[in-house]
Amino acid sequence: MNLAGLAIRFRPVVLTLGALMTLWGAVTFMTMPRREDPEFTIRSCVVSTQWPGAPAVKVEELITDKLEEALDGIEQVEKLRSTTINGLSTIYVDVEDRVTADAIANVWDKVRAKVELVRMPSRDIQPVVNDDFGDTSILVLGVFQIPLEGQATIDPRYAYSPRELEDAADSVRDALRLLPGVAKVEKYGVRDEAIFIETDLGTWSQVALTTDTLRQLVESRNIVLPGGTIDTAQGRFAVKPGGEFDAVTEIESLTVAAAQSGDSANLVSLSDMGMSVNRTYVDPADVLCRFTNSQGTFPAVVIGVTMKSGSNIIDVCDLCTQRVEEMARIEQALPPDIAVVPISNQSDNVSAKIDDVISNVVSAVVIVVIVVLLFVGLRTSLVMAANIPVVVLASIAVIAIFGVQLEQISLASIIIALGLLVDNSAPRNTKKILKISRNVLRAFASRNYSEGYKINKFKLVKETEKDFL
Repeated sequence: MNLAGLAIRFRPVVLTLGALMTLWGAVTFMTMPRREDPEFTIRSCVVSTQWPGAPAVKVEELITDKLEEALDGIEQVEKLRSTTINGLSTIYVDVEDRVTADAIANVWDKVRAKVELVRMPSRDIQPVVNDDFGDTSILVLGVFQIPLEGQATIDPRYAYSPRELEDAADSVRDALRLLPGVAKVEKYGVRDEAIFIETDLGTWSQVALTTDTLRQLVESRNIVLPGGTIDTAQGRFAVKPGGEFDAVTEIESLTVAAAQSGDSANLVSLSDMGMSVNRTYVDPADVLCRFTNSQGTFPAVVIGVTMKSGSNIIDVCDLCTQRVEEMARIEQALPPDIAVVPISNQSDNVSAKIDDVISNVVSAVVIVVIVVLLFVGLRTSLVMAANIPVVVLASIAVIAIFGVQLEQISLASIIIALGLLVDNSAPRNTKKILKISRNVLRAFASRNYSEGYKINKFKLVKETEKDFL
């Protein structure tokens, strides 16, 4: 007995299974994870080491060769690729395909452990292992200052400094990183601060002090070391050495020389030597970030939100935007002239692609109903059209078991499979009728046809439709 016969014989079972699969598929479609691109595992990491001013030959001998020799001992490593230029060593570590996605993190830990054991030419040289390539920001927010209500421009007296913008961005970042589904929140476009010790050349020429000596004095003074503990009858107290710089004034009072006066010596600080200590931003800046809209161009700090694996990108982006609105309007945790605007929102693209799939399913049902209704009848066309959503929903329920998520690759697969399903929905005789009708239209469109050919074609069409019906 064929499948059609078994379905007719066990009709209640088939209807029950069809209803359950449809319901299961509908629930799965509403709850399964969504993302822009499919998840994939990158099996490479980069070990980069900077040695400013060193020639390529020295970097190759003292850094690249040593690191490659150490990394080659890891059994999961398949291949090492290195590039050495003046002042920079770059090594690409490729892992074998047999290593599972869950075990790759352990391999990168081994890489870091091997790199730390390699002795560098100088203590200032530190290799950096970067294995964070697959994370994509699903939501990018711009934090910038806007004119107050009723003003066309920002008053320079009340303009925020880069540090104040960074503080506002920190508030947004701390609020977003606590939301469910958010893996990490990173800041971009932050200007680094630095403390500059400046003076004129005349002052430097009068004292036996060089920049290297001054750097060593500052480094030896600005230390953070454990001071131990003191046990007393009242309890145990921690001792904190007071060597760390906490303010610019402490740097100004740094002793750099001693002036001999008889049997005693007077200590000389930076301020006594006419040196100025200023805290400002690194100039030129490594990165400058600006946001442009219809009101103008403003300095900004960018926040990137990364989603956890298996989360719904639409829900995560909605929670983030809703949380920002709550901070600005309800909690008033942000000043009124600080705007947090989405720059890129991947959930909009995902929603549009899902809507395209739904519209394709609806179009397929309508096309099948119209085409089959013209040649077969209403009842058969409705039965055939009802198969399309049932099959699509059942397929979604099945693929979700294997961990497939709704992203642009799986959605494209569903659309392709839908096209094949619609193409095979029409019965064989209906396809023959369509082919014969197409031949009749071609015959009428041609100028060189005979009356008998036309009549025979019409008779053939009518007889085929009669035999089929």
